[in-house]
Amino acid sequence: MITLEKVKSYLNIDFTDNDEYLDSLMSAAIEKAETIMGKKLLDSTCSMYEVENAILEDIAAMYATRGESQSGSQSSINTYRRHCNRPML
Repeated sequence: MITLEKVKSYLNIDFTDNDEYLDSLMSAAIEKAETIMGKKLLDSTCSMYEVENAILEDIAAMYATRGESQSGSQSSINTYRRHCNRPML
């Protein structure tokens, strides 16, 4: 599962100044993934590696824009849709 340490490693961050902000981005990205896929990540039978990478990509996109855009990455949305339980229109 996604941890703060994993996020900081992915973003090459070695300081604690933004830990609270990164936690909020993690929560938002995980909620987005679960909403699009229609299932909780812990209950998922999909490729967790691919979904975790998509979540990390979302967090990186949101961190890079620092609140200007909360949409994240389009490729991560495509990954969530591939692992979706319900049909996407």
